[in-house]
Amino acid sequence: MCSFALFVPLWFPHPASYNVRHDSCNLAFLFARDALTFEKTFCMKNRLLAAILVTTSLSACKKDPVAPPPGPTPIQAPADDRRSVRLKDIVEHGLPSPLFHFTYNDSGYVTRINYAQDFLIYDVAYESKRVSSLFNQFNSNTLRYRYANGFVQEVAHTDGAGHKTWTQSFTYNHLNQLSTIRYWRFVPGMADSILERRVDMLYHPDGNLASWQDHHRIGTTLVPGSTTYYDHYDTGTCVDDFYIFHNFFEDAIFLPGVQLQRNNPRTVRIDAGENEWQVDYFYSYVGKLPQSKTGLMKQTRGTGNGQTLTIQSTFTYY
Repeated sequence: MCSFALFVPLWFPHPASYNVRHDSCNLAFLFARDALTFEKTFCMKNRLLAAILVTTSLSACKKDPVAPPPGPTPIQAPADDRRSVRLKDIVEHGLPSPLFHFTYNDSGYVTRINYAQDFLIYDVAYESKRVSSLFNQFNSNTLRYRYANGFVQEVAHTDGAGHKTWTQSFTYNHLNQLSTIRYWRFVPGMADSILERRVDMLYHPDGNLASWQDHHRIGTTLVPGSTTYYDHYDTGTCVDDFYIFHNFFEDAIFLPGVQLQRNNPRTVRIDAGENEWQVDYFYSYVGKLPQSKTGLMKQTRGTGNGQTLTIQSTFTYY
């Protein structure tokens, strides 16, 4: 409320407005009445002015609503399995060398995959620029691809006699990133297949693989196994993410349209329950392409805690 004491000294009634015959009481009454009228009028005006100022200030401070930043864009289905980077060899210290050797045609399509120094050799066939099948020269097995909406949904393995032996099925998340692989085994004499293995994947916001958890069948139950975590990615181009789930004696999974890792992780942690390992990787590059990868693997939990091992891979290109 406005204080009358602050405004009294600022205004006095003019003497000519009063009858000189009025006594001092009447004069005091008139003075007080006019002063009160002034106070009410002045305070109302000031309240109105304050309200206008507050309203104007609030209007000036009010910001237009800001749209939230757009979320990640779903991956578009690849239309062509041509390779932009023509990887030639992957050599891993301590394993048959080269572990992978790739042959290309003049258009940049992989036509042959040699695994573990001729242990398995696959001829790659295409339909409409997409991989349609792999033929294993070693045992005459064939891996046939089935697509839906441009993404691989299933790879069916048949032996040389045409009997189905395994099927791998693939599911994708809302961003069309590969999220689950299921391994179904067919047993002779059984009408249905058995789920032997499942791999579940999660991703970082930048699209790089954050983790994958393995599950294996024990008895009649699919049991969670180890979980592998990837972190501290650099900005180099990853060229060896296609076989991180691969067990040595399995058929290779060749999915040129699937990218699990855009870049290369500097830290990998493997949590196997009672045991845990961490691998710190160091890369050498020419441009964005890795030439070598050296890892210091250290057991951080379990039997053998503290033990270390050096692992190394090299990459060559056409």
